Amino acid sequence: MTGDVADGPAGATAAAAPWRRCCANASWTIWLPTLLPVLTGALADCGHCATSYLLSLPLVPGLLAPVAMGLDGAWFFAVGGAATLMLWFVVALVLVEAPRWLAVATQAAAALLVAGTALGYAQALRM
Repeated sequence: MTGDVADGPAGATAAAAPWRRCCANASWTIWLPTLLPVLTGALADCGHCATSYLLSLPLVPGLLAPVAMGLDGAWFFAVGGAATLMLWFVVALVLVEAPRWLAVATQAAAALLVAGTALGYAQALRM
């Protein structure tokens, strides 16, 4: 054994560490801004709205796509879920592969997009 990455499990673990860290950072970037309507009290006086929002919380980052497509029903949530996963994957990939300045810019843009989507969705539930 020479200690190279291809030599064994220890090397494989070291090679996977950047992906693990970037996946965790992408998760925080994508799902932390979804808590903005809950933390600001935008849903405080509407129990049904808060329940609906919290039940759909995992899909909130990608809900802009089905809204733009004019979908409803099951397709709304299927496309929203796919868009959420795609957004998460793109942010994680940029965090691993891109230069630091582009990774930070991508995180900021994704967080702003998700925060706007979360606030818009919360407002739509209140109507």
